[in-house]
Amino acid sequence: MLGNARLAGLFRERFAEQGGKVYETRTFGEAVLTLTNLLVGQGVRRAVVARMKGDAREHVLRSVRSAGIEVIEPSNNAPHEINMADAGITMPDLAVAETGTLVEITQDQKDRLVSTIPRIHACLLNRENIVRRLQDLAGVMSEEIKNRGAVITLISGPSKTADIELRLVVGVHGPHQVHVILYG
Repeated sequence: MLGNARLAGLFRERFAEQGGKVYETRTFGEAVLTLTNLLVGQGVRRAVVARMKGDAREHVLRSVRSAGIEVIEPSNNAPHEINMADAGITMPDLAVAETGTLVEITQDQKDRLVSTIPRIHACLLNRENIVRRLQDLAGVMSEEIKNRGAVITLISGPSKTADIELRLVVGVHGPHQVHVILYG
């Protein structure tokens, strides 16, 4: 069994191979500060924040707003409103080290769209939520779908597509950039 540090290292390596960026921090507070500085450095003026466990969302909202970034709170016209954001901020439920994949489990379309519509997707990931293999998710995914009717989104770096001439284009159907801030 790989330890948290080795899993985090493997995740970082695989995620970077797919064009994603990973930042290392020790604590949740440092991760939120790194997130805020990243958004400011990217010129983000408007952001949307998905639901998060506990009081994590409140910490993120406070930090982002204190940096002068407007937070969009989507209503019934969620896709249009989320499209107005420069960045979407999430807290993935899990990540897979071997594939460099983020796993988001949602029940609300608004939360799912936060990681798929804005040009920048930034997320806070606890190292303890990294599993080794995709197969390690089978039980969790099955339970979430059966018990909550959840939608599970797997994210492996920025959006990519290729045309008939095999030219790879980034960001056509989703984020141009995906940033993961590790903590814990």
